[in-house]
Amino acid sequence: MTPDQPSIVVETMQLLPVITGALLAVLGGAITQYLTHLLSGKRERKKLLREKAEALVEILYTYSNWLNEQNSKLVFSKEPYDVPSPLDRAWMIQRLYFPELEKSLARVMAAAVPMVQFNFAQRIAQLKDYNSWVKTFDVSPYQEMYRLYLAEFETALAEVSKVVKTHVES
Repeated sequence: MTPDQPSIVVETMQLLPVITGALLAVLGGAITQYLTHLLSGKRERKKLLREKAEALVEILYTYSNWLNEQNSKLVFSKEPYDVPSPLDRAWMIQRLYFPELEKSLARVMAAAVPMVQFNFAQRIAQLKDYNSWVKTFDVSPYQEMYRLYLAEFETALAEVSKVVKTHVES
């Protein structure tokens, strides 16, 4: 080796800052991509939960309308009413996204069951003897059931709101 030729060690030492800079750039890019993915995943999850909670609340309102329509058709008209309950979809959303709302949804359903039974009992009584039914029909039991149902309905809405805030703010 001649004095004019640099040694491998000297060359390597001169390239070390370039290699280190390149490694730091690659590592920084990888970390940035990972953090971006992590944060966007959390944001997407929160967005999904918010959308599912909105769907759940919409279904609860649809269920209330369904109960009212069922009462109108079965008790106060002679039209058949065989529309399926929208509450099945609410159960699906609850089980997939909000397991902590199971008891709340169960209370809404339990409060509605006597109303549905009342509606069908009235229809059966109408079919047996309409004139006799008209003379003895009393809407007050249904009104009390409806009052109890509305209390559970409002409680369920408040619990959905609370759960969503917990999920979204965490």
